[in-house]
Amino acid sequence: MNLVAKRPDVLNPPLIVSVTYADGFYTAVCDDLHLVTEAETLDALHDRVWELAPELVELNALPVDSDSLRFSA
Repeated sequence: MNLVAKRPDVLNPPLIVSVTYADGFYTAVCDDLHLVTEAETLDALHDRVWELAPELVELNALPVDSDSLRFSA
């Protein structure tokens, strides 16, 4: 049982990011992080989310380890 408790998905479940596309921009929203950001490409949006997420974890004092963040879309 001890091994199950150390699985990353149990310790740090993924944060849900909703992605939409409208008017030439992709938008990512993650309520848990209070994140809203946009970019012209999905790759740029992906990079932007990973750039902002660790700082938002700290600013919002979330009980999440910013070094092992996981996202699900």
